[in-house]
Amino acid sequence: MKKFASSLWQKMRYFDLWLLVPYVVLLFFGALMVYSASVWWGIVQYDYEPNHFYIRQMIFATLGFVIFMVTVFVKKQLYTSPVPVAVFAGITVLMLIYVRLMGWGDGAGARSWFSLFGINVQPAEVAKLAIIVVMTVMLTHFLKRRHADELLTKHYALLFAYPLLCIVLVASQPDLGAVAVMLSLVMGIFIVTGVSARRYMRMFGGVVIAAVAAALIGVLTGYISGNRLGRLKAWLDPFEYQTIEGYQVIQGYVAIGSGGLGGVGLGHSAQKLGYLPEPHTDFIMAVISEELGFIGVLIVVVLLYTIVCRALIIALKTPDLHTRFLAAGIGTWIGIQTFVNLGGMLGFIPLTGVTLPFVSYGGTSMVLLSLSMGILMNISIHEKVRQSKQRKPETAA
Repeated sequence: MKKFASSLWQKMRYFDLWLLVPYVVLLFFGALMVYSASVWWGIVQYDYEPNHFYIRQMIFATLGFVIFMVTVFVKKQLYTSPVPVAVFAGITVLMLIYVRLMGWGDGAGARSWFSLFGINVQPAEVAKLAIIVVMTVMLTHFLKRRHADELLTKHYALLFAYPLLCIVLVASQPDLGAVAVMLSLVMGIFIVTGVSARRYMRMFGGVVIAAVAAALIGVLTGYISGNRLGRLKAWLDPFEYQTIEGYQVIQGYVAIGSGGLGGVGLGHSAQKLGYLPEPHTDFIMAVISEELGFIGVLIVVVLLYTIVCRALIIALKTPDLHTRFLAAGIGTWIGIQTFVNLGGMLGFIPLTGVTLPFVSYGGTSMVLLSLSMGILMNISIHEKVRQSKQRKPETAA
């Protein structure tokens, strides 16, 4: 017991504040903004209690933080050893198959969620983490014996088999926003493998060409149609479709323009009063922009990208290949998901429905991102302990 307490205290001493502080602030701030954005919508649209979404978000945030703390103190073999990773990967695939067959979604033919003990579970969020842990195990195994530029076609076939399976299953739901994030994850992990720039660009170009070809085939075959095709049209010219597919984007523009530099004040958004659909989910940044202005948006973006930059710094510092790939993958996940969310709101890219990490309402996203933050903190602590042990002999000398 004494040894465990000593180990616990040692880990707490090495907590990475560059990860912990932004994470905790975003949890509390996200719950506050979910309350502000969801009160009117919950009462009028769903006949809920005023604090319905806020209470659920607090439960998600609390559960996420507990999972974060537990993950910080577990042995890293739990998420680096092949057996637990294989079990997690298998369960994820089963969840993706189940949600495609028995799940429910947005009423437009998509199947993205299923209910578990009264909580809506979105397997696409689980698949993002599964892709990271599976690819890191395989890359670590391959790169122990050869350089990244020496990987053969069979190695790439094995590396991309599981991500491709997950991407196909998620695309069949369809959840094209999650597919975009997953493709970015695959390329993000490769950044820190040491692969040459020329080979990386060939891989990147291949992924882009494959994605564009798949999108064109989807449009020509009618698989991408209706609401999903309308989102593409609205991206090209939202004002031409301002009463249908472009409506949400335009209302987001109104919210952003109304907020100005300092905002209209917390709780005083007009767009959340029936104009902006589901303002507490993927468009919550529009409410933040209106109520807290550019300053509020800047604070949120800085907090998120502090986590991203810290993750990449950890990835570059650690000599262990496995933890390097994990840290890079998690940092890429948070960074890309933030970009896709904000890019869709601002009209830089087509609207996808991807949530803003730690801020948007949603249980599965909160829990999985918190689990990932726990892994990232665990890696950071191990690296700090390693560096401390290296310095002690030098001090003694």
